[in-house]
Amino acid sequence: MIQKGDKVVMHSCEEAIKHNGKIWTCRTDEYERHGERLVFLKNYSGCFPIEYLQKVYLKSEKRELLNKLNEQQEELERLKEQLDCSVDAATDFFDDKSFYKHELEKAKREIKHLMEENTKIKRESMYYNKDKKQNVEEEKKDLQKEKYFTDKDNKKQKKESRKQALEEYFDK
Repeated sequence: MIQKGDKVVMHSCEEAIKHNGKIWTCRTDEYERHGERLVFLKNYSGCFPIEYLQKVYLKSEKRELLNKLNEQQEELERLKEQLDCSVDAATDFFDDKSFYKHELEKAKREIKHLMEENTKIKRESMYYNKDKKQNVEEEKKDLQKEKYFTDKDNKKQKKESRKQALEEYFDK
């Protein structure tokens, strides 16, 4: 069930292609109209069918990415140590240069692969932070709009109560 405040992403529709990967915030809980489950999204005109929305859990994703990054950095350090030990062991026990050259190349390939994964995770983390900053800015704008309309309503109520007080005073 999609609720107000949930973060969602569009999928499997033309709008998903147009807004590829954009994270939306739900303005309302999901509701049913003419047999279709719908929800309103912030900064999106009209309602949107929930069958084309997928919830996203940003905090846990970020934590997961950071944990994976730390694990890969530890694995990278372990492989570097293993490489150093392999080179030392190969130098001590084998005169055949092709053996430790092969081990060295193997370790270099593993390190390169881990560094590429590490870069990919950092990039994903940057996109997450960019989307999060954009959503915070959008929420600030929404709060400013709500405050403007609330202040406007309060002024209107004060004006009406003054008018009513004057009418009662002059009616006496």
